[in-house]
Amino acid sequence: MNFNLSGLVNLEDGSTKEEYIESLTLDLNNDEVVLINNGKFIFNKVSSNAMVKVVLDFTINLFCDRCLDLYEYFETSDFYASIIFNHMKHKEITKNEDGELLIKTNPEQVDLSEIIRQHIISIKPMKSLCKQECKGLCIMCGVNLNNSSCTC
Repeated sequence: MNFNLSGLVNLEDGSTKEEYIESLTLDLNNDEVVLINNGKFIFNKVSSNAMVKVVLDFTINLFCDRCLDLYEYFETSDFYASIIFNHMKHKEITKNEDGELLIKTNPEQVDLSEIIRQHIISIKPMKSLCKQECKGLCIMCGVNLNNSSCTC
């Protein structure tokens, strides 16, 4: 997910640039893939660097912790990150003392994939439930109690 911000670097402070994406997949880890349905990126020039506001609508296929069914988890989220322009070929992602994400990168190739991946992982539910009233599995026979009742 690369953006070319070289044009923004030469503009005056407070200048903005908006970018949009639709229907993009991103690997979260070995077994989870997120589908970004819509993404909006608002880049704002601040001094010789930039701030970005990221707004995402995304879907992740998760397994329910109670019944083990696969379900779609939908979320809308937004966050901010600071972009520090340098002219090195590699990028570096760190956090400042306030916990704010900092990206040190070349303005011609601002890749936001990793910070988006980290953000989505950080807001994923710790307990994954297909629905709040999920009944789970029978501890004796293993039947999914959401779909049928057991005969134990």
